Amino acid sequence: MICGTAEQAKNFVAHHQDDFASPGSDAESNNAGALGKDKDECLVAGIAYIPGKELDRVRHKDVTYAVHEILIVAVATPFGLQKIKPDLAYTIVKVDEESA
Repeated sequence: MICGTAEQAKNFVAHHQDDFASPGSDAESNNAGALGKDKDECLVAGIAYIPGKELDRVRHKDVTYAVHEILIVAVATPFGLQKIKPDLAYTIVKVDEESA
């Protein structure tokens, strides 16, 4: 799951409860070019990225998610991963609290 801003990632956790598998439902948002800094939603896409720093943690029910910066460097296509101009985005990662 990728978001245009860290705030969108935090809001996604708060507002989408158990719907982590299907954000970005309209066809336009599934286009890799649709990830703009002004998008109001997050989307799921096959990407290659370089992980960045953890910015925040968000708790939802009994699960904690870390909000991370990522640098997207390629997107999945029917022809395999295709390089793109690197683009900063944000994602959430479930925190394993037992090992933390």
